[in-house]
Amino acid sequence: MGRALGLALGAAALAATAQPLAFTDATEAAGLAGLDGYGVAVTDYDGDGWDDVFVTTVRGVPRLLRNNGDGTFTDAAAGAGVAVSGQHLVALWGDLDNDGLPDLFLGRKTDGENKLFRNRGDGTFEDVTAEAGIDATANVGAAAFGDYDGDGRLDLFLAVDRAPDLLYHNLTEERAIRFEDLSGRAGIAGPPSAVAMQATWIDFNHDGRLDLFGVHDGSTESRLYRNDGYLPLLEVAHDAGIADVGAGNSMGIAWGDFDGDAWEDAYVTRIGQAGLYRNNGDGTFTDVAVERGAHRNGMSWGVVFADFDNDADDDLFVVNTSGYDGTKSFLYRNDGGVFTDVAPDAGAALSMEAHGLATGDFDRDGRPDLVVGATSGVKLLMNATPTERHWAAIRLEGRVANRMALGVRVEVVAGGRTLVRTVSGGDSFCSQSSPVLHFGLGDAARIDTLRIHWRAGATEEHVDLAADTDLLFTEAAVATAVEDEALPDGFLLAQNYPNPFNPRTTIPFALPRAAHVTLTVFDLLGRPVATLVDGRRAAGLHRIAFDASGLPGGVYLYRLRAGTQTLTRALTLLK
Repeated sequence: MGRALGLALGAAALAATAQPLAFTDATEAAGLAGLDGYGVAVTDYDGDGWDDVFVTTVRGVPRLLRNNGDGTFTDAAAGAGVAVSGQHLVALWGDLDNDGLPDLFLGRKTDGENKLFRNRGDGTFEDVTAEAGIDATANVGAAAFGDYDGDGRLDLFLAVDRAPDLLYHNLTEERAIRFEDLSGRAGIAGPPSAVAMQATWIDFNHDGRLDLFGVHDGSTESRLYRNDGYLPLLEVAHDAGIADVGAGNSMGIAWGDFDGDAWEDAYVTRIGQAGLYRNNGDGTFTDVAVERGAHRNGMSWGVVFADFDNDADDDLFVVNTSGYDGTKSFLYRNDGGVFTDVAPDAGAALSMEAHGLATGDFDRDGRPDLVVGATSGVKLLMNATPTERHWAAIRLEGRVANRMALGVRVEVVAGGRTLVRTVSGGDSFCSQSSPVLHFGLGDAARIDTLRIHWRAGATEEHVDLAADTDLLFTEAAVATAVEDEALPDGFLLAQNYPNPFNPRTTIPFALPRAAHVTLTVFDLLGRPVATLVDGRRAAGLHRIAFDASGLPGGVYLYRLRAGTQTLTRALTLLK
């Protein structure tokens, strides 16, 4: 039996027993009728536990839709100080000063200025654009937040129309938001004539460093910049097989693991035929859109992966400019890695001039909902799929990693499956889905293992967790990763890196066998200033993050004890 025939027969068998998807148009009931839109960005900006929505517009002022927690939304833009004039199509949430409050970036298209707003924490925002050091006049086609250098602060990539793209490195200290332009060093400028569409940060090769993927309109090929831990980033789209060669008119990007192999795959919307790039796990991709039945597009823009029926696989939703050729939105249900469009039966076949799209569980019922940004009207689709399957909502809070955990990857093992999600720093098209990660668990009533890959060398593991609930994980002050390497021959304490440093550094040590260890930092008078490890650690290599933000500059000693053995080294904090 051929592979294509086998996939088709398998999908048909699964479809016969698959849960029917269903959505309810809640736009009017939510108080959103008559609002036009474009991009949509979802987060809980006011910390009340309910996902809110920022909506950009082609004309008029943008809207900050505060979720009232009762199925309705209130436009709070004017009172919050973000009802700015000009044409802003891109909205993006990111905690730039790591104070636990999402800040807001607005990208202009042809009118007005790019804006950066700091969240004051009282429901209002402060315009910090001028002091932040970003180009206020660049024509932004897409924007994405991600910590590319692993220093715990969110950096900003701007995909610019018909001009070199921009990369801003975050230098924020003590709530004074400031960036430096590293575009020249970063190697990310791209063709100056390119029409920018979506860009995303994603660790596609799972080396703990965020890579950058961007697509473009017209005939400009896609670009994939691999992050090897230093600048410039290395453009590898052709070698990786994801350059969209000959495809053209690429618009939106979604990342999701549609085939359940624990590697995130990329879906790229276009005009007519999409690309579904299966991540082969070796740094390369294969376009399987036709083979898997997810190739049909109209003039498509926003796209999201989400497990709408909680059956432990990723479905797809795609929106279109229906006025182009009459194509309505697609709801591709995933049946064993093969997709079937069920939008008409599910109440999700929208005929709209739609662009932006994002997910969020707006009523907190364990089923991901949809918000669509369209010039013909914002649309709120609430997930009404009848299901008894289990789920979990994972909320993350970084400490050494960025506070909002953008770019952090989570793996969930449940019911014999491994599921993977990454917190979005900008995705779909001119949009951003909720930072709360939704996992459908199928029939699994508990999570066997949950792994949080906070950053390079820092993985945290939790076991035997409850399903059907929200789970909050705050990064430990010390997150330890034991790498799959040959066991060291002896007890080793290596030099911290970088050294000198300010304010964060990493201390590596190795154990030939499991032991109870302590790792302590002392000042030169022998007084302990931080205990980084005090407990049993497995054999292997460990890397410990040390944040010295609260210490004065100077030379310190760090000492590792394991049984009767002690090793000591010096480190230098520059302030």
